[in-house]
Amino acid sequence: MQLTAGATMGRAAEAQARVATTADLAVSGTTAERVRKLPGVTAATDVLRSTVVLARTQAGAPRLDRLPVLGVDAAGLKGTLDPGVVAGDLAGLAGRGTVAVGADMADSLDARPGSTVALRLGDGTEKRLRVVAVYARSLALGEFLLPKAELAPHMTDPYPARVLAATEDGAESGAEGAAAGSGSAVVPEQVTTAGAEVNGIVSAAVVTAIGALTVLSVLSTLALIGAGRRGELALLRQVGASAGQVRRMLGLEAGFLTAAGLLLGVVVAALPLTAFAWALTGGLPYLPPAQAALIAGTVVVTVAAGVFVPATYPTVIRRTGPGRLRR
Repeated sequence: MQLTAGATMGRAAEAQARVATTADLAVSGTTAERVRKLPGVTAATDVLRSTVVLARTQAGAPRLDRLPVLGVDAAGLKGTLDPGVVAGDLAGLAGRGTVAVGADMADSLDARPGSTVALRLGDGTEKRLRVVAVYARSLALGEFLLPKAELAPHMTDPYPARVLAATEDGAESGAEGAAAGSGSAVVPEQVTTAGAEVNGIVSAAVVTAIGALTVLSVLSTLALIGAGRRGELALLRQVGASAGQVRRMLGLEAGFLTAAGLLLGVVVAALPLTAFAWALTGGLPYLPPAQAALIAGTVVVTVAAGVFVPATYPTVIRRTGPGRLRR
């Protein structure tokens, strides 16, 4: 569940980013105003990256969230960036004191076009901004889109991270060559939550610790059960069972345990994960194949070791009298 939840959100964000970024060219080291003057360019928007602080109440307790945001040019969004507007009009971002809000955040804040939202910008300045649009692709573009002119004065580095440009057919190479900075193929625009890399490392460490503890617990349990069966296995050999037959019996038991464990684990995890993924992404849960293979491989190795290793030390059974056997 820990691995799948993060992977599901990440995959959905990447899919949204690919759909939302409709530009033909990304240019760094310049501004949208200069790029619009290049031959063949039909639209261009600056993309500023910053963060805002949202103060709200959740379950009766105050909460502060630091959220990544983008600053854009409303006039250059057509053909470069498509947030998937579901209400209002992004053209309203041409005015100061405006903001577009992601659909999930709008539901949480009960905001709609015409409402106001209070945000603290990068330098701590509090602004009450009028909502002009609500958009769907917030996993990729963040919960808020602000006008570049509103965001830039409150940033320590107001220079755009890059410029997204739409070009006429066949004009991309000419625009790229004439750019003051460097032009490149477009990488889908996607915000990154503050501390996401650190959180990923911590999450991986926690999952590893939980997995290691589970493996040790299962392995020790199976080993104790196997140790208690040494006499049974030795007796089977005494009454005529071959070593191959005993190994096949243990193999069938190990296979049943592995299949039952994986099936039950998938069913138990799938129920909450499906609800989580459908509510937040509108799709099904996703786990990278490499991670799924690692989990399945760990289960197989653990069960095989717990079942077969104790059986390699059979108890010697000897006859001590008529009809009596002793270990």
